[in-house]
Amino acid sequence: MGRASCLRTLLIGPVALLVTLAAAPAAAAPLAAADPRLAIAEKFIPHRAVYDLSLGEANDDSGITALRGRMVFEFTGAVCEGYAVNFRFVTEIFDGEGNAQISDLRSASFEGGAAENYLFTSQTYVGEKLTDETKGNAERDDGRMTVSLKMPADKEFSVADRVYFPTEHLIEVVAAAVDGRTFLHADVYDGSETGDKVYPTATVIGRPTTDKAEPGKNSAEVALLPDEMVAQPRWPVAISYFEPVGTGEQTPIYELHFLLYENGVSRRIEMGYGDFSILGHLKKLEILDPPPCARTK
Repeated sequence: MGRASCLRTLLIGPVALLVTLAAAPAAAAPLAAADPRLAIAEKFIPHRAVYDLSLGEANDDSGITALRGRMVFEFTGAVCEGYAVNFRFVTEIFDGEGNAQISDLRSASFEGGAAENYLFTSQTYVGEKLTDETKGNAERDDGRMTVSLKMPADKEFSVADRVYFPTEHLIEVVAAAVDGRTFLHADVYDGSETGDKVYPTATVIGRPTTDKAEPGKNSAEVALLPDEMVAQPRWPVAISYFEPVGTGEQTPIYELHFLLYENGVSRRIEMGYGDFSILGHLKKLEILDPPPCARTK
């Protein structure tokens, strides 16, 4: 999986987590009026979050001596009209000889409020050169999910409908946290890389707390939050992504750690790529207006 692409799924330094992939994943299902997950989804807020990026841990094999960058995550919409996500991830990476490489991932997606469809596009630039581009859509119908890719090449394929789209998965993670569950196994499709993979994921959820209960901890980030979020429950979450092949125990190809609030906002992010990790510190948080259909409730 690309070094930033799976952040579209949610927004971990390596923890050597081994998971048995033969376990049955949670079954994805569109939200219905009586579904308790609907109450969770309705708490999600439109927002724009800006994170400063820096190098976490890096071993000698990584060849990385320094890293800096910025990540912008914009989430808009609501259950009543669907969700739009715009994402940009820019990094400048330095090697041991002082050489630098700038990479820039830009992506946009739309997901139906009942997780009935998902449209996505992404572009990756290295320097000023476009190196990768993906575009397509996925539709659910009669117990199957059909993916139609336009780039990098025309392709259509189907997968079993036990697969989550990104926002649907995030809702499921918060629902599990609210229920007091500590583990969630789910297959996720976000159109990342070449758009033809469904990734098995394993999510570990820690005990809830509030920023009010831990005054002074990460105070610079907490100061950016609205007052009502300081007393809102948050959970430490770790999500591991695996190659979509084989069974038995596998080592994650990518890991993501973050603090997750029940309104869908994340902070204190750490992304693990095996031989190095990237830290994301919240620098700015802007709460956006909900769509008209949500304001009428």
